[in-house]
Amino acid sequence: MKIHSIKTRLLIAILSPLMIFLILYTVVNYSLVDSIYSDEVDSHARQVVVGFKTGIDGYFRNARQIPVILGRIMENSPDMPENRIDRTIQGILGKNGDVYGSCVAFEPYGYRPGSFHMMRYACRDTSKTPAEVGIVNLDFSTYRYHEYEWYGETKRKGDFYWTKPYYDAGCGDVIMVTGSEPFFDRAGNFMGVATVDVTLDYINTILSRISLSQNSYAFAVDREGNFLYHPEYKPSFVKGRDVKTIAMKNIKNFPQLSALREAIHAGKKNEVQHTDVVLSGEDYVVYHTRLATTGWTIGIFVPGHELFSGSKLFLLALTISFFVIVLAALIVFFASKNILSPLQRIRDTTTEISGGNLCQEIEVITDDEIGIISGHFNEMIKNFRELLTKMRDAVKTLGDSIQEMNVSSKEISSTANQQAASVKEIVTTMEDSDALAKTISGRIDEVARMANQNRDFVENGFAIIKESLGKMDEISKTNDETINGIRALGELIDNIWEIVNIINGVADQTKIIAFNAELEASSAGESGKSFMIVAGEIRRLADNIVASTGEIQSKIDEIQKSSDYLLSASEKGTVRIKTGWDLSVKLRKVFEEILGTSESSAESAGRIATTIKQQVMAFEQILLTLKQISNGIDDFVVSTKSTAATSETLHAMSEEMRKIIDRYII
Repeated sequence: MKIHSIKTRLLIAILSPLMIFLILYTVVNYSLVDSIYSDEVDSHARQVVVGFKTGIDGYFRNARQIPVILGRIMENSPDMPENRIDRTIQGILGKNGDVYGSCVAFEPYGYRPGSFHMMRYACRDTSKTPAEVGIVNLDFSTYRYHEYEWYGETKRKGDFYWTKPYYDAGCGDVIMVTGSEPFFDRAGNFMGVATVDVTLDYINTILSRISLSQNSYAFAVDREGNFLYHPEYKPSFVKGRDVKTIAMKNIKNFPQLSALREAIHAGKKNEVQHTDVVLSGEDYVVYHTRLATTGWTIGIFVPGHELFSGSKLFLLALTISFFVIVLAALIVFFASKNILSPLQRIRDTTTEISGGNLCQEIEVITDDEIGIISGHFNEMIKNFRELLTKMRDAVKTLGDSIQEMNVSSKEISSTANQQAASVKEIVTTMEDSDALAKTISGRIDEVARMANQNRDFVENGFAIIKESLGKMDEISKTNDETINGIRALGELIDNIWEIVNIINGVADQTKIIAFNAELEASSAGESGKSFMIVAGEIRRLADNIVASTGEIQSKIDEIQKSSDYLLSASEKGTVRIKTGWDLSVKLRKVFEEILGTSESSAESAGRIATTIKQQVMAFEQILLTLKQISNGIDDFVVSTKSTAATSETLHAMSEEMRKIIDRYII
């Protein structure tokens, strides 16, 4: 079956949206059902945990009634004989087969004066079948019951108390917990404790029945997080002679259960919680709740893929969808085969017609849309046969006319080619003349340009000479001013010499006065000592002034020498400036003569260039006209060649059309 056939496309057009619809329907339906299923599974799991919680709490409540009843009996009959106490305990155990043991224990000297210990205990001996209830006589020299949890905590709290699990080596070697109820005398004073012992084996039996899937399992932890029941985290025990508290595996020692530990710590008594944990790389869902009686937590670990698995439901939905698609495909296939059979006959007939046999017609056997199309197609073939007959005659006539036009076009093309060759020779000669004239014009333009450029250079040089003369004049004036300034500086230096001489005279007089003052001060004795110091300082200052004026004199000498040298150099510069001025004046006269000659040359070159350009323009006009004539002849030649080629093409087309028409059987 071809992919492009109508049958295939019909199947695809119908089945594609159907498949998409069924897939979407399956996915949506699965999602809805899976959601409902998940909610139902979650609700069922919670109900299972609540059911077992109710059963275990009920068991502990019933067990609690035993010490409560014994306590009330002891309060009403505190002086009851020992044998009667034994019978009472045994009778209670006989009626409660799921209870391991029970006792009544008194405070020291509380039962009778002179008797420190008084405890009556009965339990089931599980080593016998069936288990027998018997009285256990304990050795109080080693078994100090007042120190044990079941007695001490109950006395301290003054209320009922469940102990931690412990190992009993005294009667049946079992793990158990003890529930203790205090009893009091009429004055309200504490008298002792009545107890009931419950084995964990019974609790484990109940927990082992909890199951939600193939690999789910139950667990139980006490108030402190110690595992009481778990398939892996089982307690390890060491048997001894007496009843001892045992070490249990604690949940806090397992990091993978940290989320469960936190949830247990925050949980409430009557609430079933849902916690997700990962154990050995597998997701688990833990449902757990707290017992109202003992405060323990019980629950169940369920693998996540087992709890919320809906693969069977999804597979069923896919199977149904697959069968619906197959059924729809079969229906569409047979229906399309019945509908498309007339089209098959039309295809066979059109294949014959496409091969050139126009005598074929489609057999019309129905009056539906396909029959109407077949009739119209037969009419179209009839009209096509008539059209081909007329075209055959027209093609014959057209071929003869084209042949005659082709011969004429070739003769005209030959004559036009000869004329075009003659005109091209004339154009070539004119182009050479025009090129020569343009070359001469270019050379003349270059001469004129150089003459103008030379004139510009001369004008620029003349302007520079003028500017140089102005600058030389300014330099001469500036040099004169400099010489005058240097001479004025010499006069000022002479004045400074006079001032320095005056300062030296004053300094010498000051030194003489200071020396005389020192002589007078020395003759004055002690009273003139201070004045002598001042006179010494004045003389030292005068010496410094003389030294400073000496330095000033040396500097003035240096300045005087430099001034004289500068004056001499400036006077020599004045002579050279004068010489330069005279040369610049002569150079200006020479440039004036050159400028006149350059202007005359530039005017003559310009007139010659104008004349040559006029001649070049005349040659170009003649050449343009000849080129237009040549292009016209070339166009005519091309036109005649095109006409000849067109006639050849038309002749070939007429021959091809004749061959095509001859292919059909009319």
